Amino acid sequence: MKIDSTYTKIRDSGICFAVVKNQIRLISNYSYEYFIVAISKDVNKFNFSYCKTFPDCAEYTLSDIEIKQFKQDENKLFNKVIHNKYGRVFELKKRSFKAYRESLLEPFISDLEEIKKLKL
Repeated sequence: MKIDSTYTKIRDSGICFAVVKNQIRLISNYSYEYFIVAISKDVNKFNFSYCKTFPDCAEYTLSDIEIKQFKQDENKLFNKVIHNKYGRVFELKKRSFKAYRESLLEPFISDLEEIKKLKL
């Protein structure tokens, strides 16, 4: 039975996103949280939360069913791009979320560099 979830809708929509596996240390063991990170304007029709760390991004916490769906897709559709003590980040093989986000920020970064050169 195919379950229509927010994860599968995002995956099938062509929207560029990353999946984060966040490692949470409890007293004697670890817990994991999976969530999607995407550009806010790309996912405004979905139930994503505002991301405090990166104002241009939004995030969505995956349910247990969506985590299973992601794990089924993990090797086929995603590359692990970060793996450290805090967790892991997976990007789509066909489209890097980091590169996409940087391309959107590039015009603003260029403008800032020009302003710095003016030495106001």
